[in-house]
Amino acid sequence: MARLNKINALVTGLKSENEKMITEDYKELQKSDLFSGMTRTYRALDAENGEQLPSETKKIQRNAKDLWETVTKRWTGLWDLTLAQDTGNQTAVADVRVDDVVVLTDVPVCTLLFLEKQINDVITLLGKMPTPDSSENWTYDPNQGSLRSGTITTLRNKKEPTVLVKYEATKEHPAQTEVYQKDVPVGTWSVVNFSSALPSDTKKAMMERARKLKDALKMAREEANMTDVKPVKMGEAIFNWISAAK
Repeated sequence: MARLNKINALVTGLKSENEKMITEDYKELQKSDLFSGMTRTYRALDAENGEQLPSETKKIQRNAKDLWETVTKRWTGLWDLTLAQDTGNQTAVADVRVDDVVVLTDVPVCTLLFLEKQINDVITLLGKMPTPDSSENWTYDPNQGSLRSGTITTLRNKKEPTVLVKYEATKEHPAQTEVYQKDVPVGTWSVVNFSSALPSDTKKAMMERARKLKDALKMAREEANMTDVKPVKMGEAIFNWISAAK
């Protein structure tokens, strides 16, 4: 028996190698001249006086049967390993454990790999979550279903014309005055801000838990990939059936 992680590594390498070799074989199959040969012998009608020419020979360079046997062996190896990989994936499971807490039990290895990629997206999305303005003091307001700031009070001013006496009137000269606009308080604004953003400490804690879960998923996948897989075969049966054509 072989462990699933070793089979996974073999399948990855064998797929690439097999695709390259099959491509080369396919190119050769387009060259029909490689699979044909001939012998040409010349005989003069006048055996004694006629011109004598040398025989010509062209050897067969490739044998279709040999090529077929080569590619079937190559395919058989890949297919058998792939079957072993898929069979192992059906039985390889592991628990997802974060610290001392089992979050998930008996999760298939393919699902674990899927979840690893999904958790990456979760972490990215969490990182984009808005947080409230840290300069405010926030409390939860159940009536609004959101965070609520303290009340901020500001004055509302209004411009009112005011006379400025520069010089008092005298017997000789009238008073010199100037009209300007003066800010006069007329009321107050009371502002309360609300926020539905995610509290900073909550966001931080959630991202930390998501990262821990990602690590736990990776560890669980590695554990599942240590599953022993019994040898299974299918390639020979397939090609025996194809080759039985008459």
